[in-house]
Amino acid sequence: DAAAALGAVLATLANALDPALVVLGGGLGTAAVFRARVERALQERVAYPRVPPLPVVGSFLGADGGVVGAALLAADVPG
Repeated sequence: DAAAALGAVLATLANALDPALVVLGGGLGTAAVFRARVERALQERVAYPRVPPLPVVGSFLGADGGVVGAALLAADVPG
């Protein structure tokens, strides 16, 4: 399933980069059930479990993150 696959990839990245937290953007970041499944899969696969566990949170912008990012990019491009 997608949550398990994403959790596995994020665990690999967490093992290499040692982040303080993981932020999921877009619509998936707002879906609490999906985010919880990703977090569970990540915790099962991370090489060095943490106490407390590495948090997986939704982005502040939620589903609008892509639109906001595109607008900021467009505003930065010389016209």
